Order: sequence, then structure tokens, then C-alpha cells
Amino acid sequence: MEGLQRRPHDPSLRVAYARLLARRGKLDEAEAALVDLQQQWPGDEVAARALGGIRAARILKDEGNGHYQRGEHERAAASYTEALQVDPEKCMAPILLGNRAQARLAANRPQEATADCDAAIQMDAENVKLRLRRAACHVALKHPEKVLPPLRPLMAADGR
Repeated sequence: MEGLQRRPHDPSLRVAYARLLARRGKLDEAEAALVDLQQQWPGDEVAARALGGIRAARILKDEGNGHYQRGEHERAAASYTEALQVDPEKCMAPILLGNRAQARLAANRPQEATADCDAAIQMDAENVKLRLRRAACHVALKHPEKVLPPLRPLMAADGR
């Protein structure tokens, strides 16, 4: 954020900031930041790709959420996979990987769900939801020894 304040007109920093917003689930804010960037820098291809990717991925994410709510877990996972493919700047990757992990876990594919959680955590290490989801994967895989160690720092921060 500090770099953005010092160089507010640097398009690469502004795209990075939008990516951070999207990865934190602030999709409307990320989209607005990219629209603003495109208005100020109409030729910025990265911003255009990021904006197009967020818009397309949001539609597919919502479609996947609908499938998941109806118990169509394989179809949900397929929608999240497609959403990942249309997001070339990986703005929404941790969210989409986390959702796909949940769908795969519900479809009794815990190994693949664990891989999705690991990939998402690499991009968003502070995401508690992803860590809890990965713990659920380890429980499903009958690896109880892998459940608590990654959660201990979170529990310590919470005073437990």
C-alpha cells in the first residue's frame, strides 16, 4: 500500500493492488480499481486482462456456487476450474482454488482438494479459511498428524 501511495500513477502497482483486493474477496473494489486504471491508462494490457479475467471468473464462480448449493459438486469443481482458466492475472486464484477444494472434498476427492488448498495457501498464506479447509482434507485422508501443526500458529495468535 505504501508503494501505491508514493507512486499512485504506476499501473503495475495499481494492478497488483487490485489483485490483492480480489484475493481478499473485495471483488467490487478490485474491479472498480481496474476500471479506474483503464480510464487513466487506456492502453494498459495487463489491467485490461485483469479486469476481463475478474469479470469472467466472477460469472463462473457464481455458477459454481449454484452447482455446489444444489449438491452438484463435480459440476461446481468444473466451473471453478473454468474460472481459473479465464483469470489470466490470477486475481481470484486463491478464492477459486479454495472453492474448488471444497467442491472436491464434498465429491470425495480429498487428495485433489488438498493440492488445491496448498496452491491457494501459497498465494494467500494468511487465509484462515484455507488452512481450516486443508485441515478438513487431512481429516478426510486420515492423516490426523497433519491437522494440528499448521493450525497452531493460528491458535497461538488467537490466545489458545
